Amino acid sequence: MSFCEAVFGVVLCVAVGGFSLSAKAAQLGSGGQTEIAALSSARALRAGVLHMDVKSSCTAEGTLFEITNRGEEWPQRGFIGLYFTNNGSLFDSRRMRFAAGQKASFVVSKAVSRGRSLGLWIDPRWYYRKFSLDGRAACK
Repeated sequence: MSFCEAVFGVVLCVAVGGFSLSAKAAQLGSGGQTEIAALSSARALRAGVLHMDVKSSCTAEGTLFEITNRGEEWPQRGFIGLYFTNNGSLFDSRRMRFAAGQKASFVVSKAVSRGRSLGLWIDPRWYYRKFSLDGRAACK
């Protein structure tokens, strides 16, 4: 089962179980060919009950963050924040509860990112986790 939702130029897609996930961004604005410069990253989080894989990459639509829960089902909803890394400002967030094996992806459109470096942070909320970006990407 999967679904996608677009809010303020950010497309969130969620899949549960072993389903494959392909996210497409809403076309907002420019539409022309844009050179893509990628800072891709993959980071596994293992802190307490969190065991997440976070990958970031550049796509033709914008900046893609992919999250996979490799651990147990979360006991409650956590916070996922998207940030501009140049000034640390939060520009979008979601509260989500991940099932075991659940995947979610966020696509930030080029109209929103405008070539700026972006970051993603996962805060489980049921225990303290120091702020540190879990994924980063700089896409042009």
